[in-house]
Amino acid sequence: RAWTYMYQHAFYARLLVLPGKLSWDYSYDALPMLREGWRDVRALAVCTAYLALIGLAAWSLSPKKNNRRVLLGLQHVLVPFVPASNLFFTVGVTVGERLLYP
Repeated sequence: RAWTYMYQHAFYARLLVLPGKLSWDYSYDALPMLREGWRDVRALAVCTAYLALIGLAAWSLSPKKNNRRVLLGLQHVLVPFVPASNLFFTVGVTVGERLLYP
């Protein structure tokens, strides 16, 4: 279940970067569960999304460059997303663009 939630986060990240394939309804099983964990190919999307997030945060905090605007942008995306992310409690919605864009 945790891998499926993390895959939903990666799917949201893809929607932010490439919003070309939006859907009016992501009903049950529109995003199939990751039942095999690391053995599923979609786990690469999860790792890529989280590594990109960590990399952007580390790059914005580097003392050599003044890139605080990137950190501010990440905060403006992540803080409104946290209540709808299924991290602290189950929301009951798999994916919805209305939850992504505040």
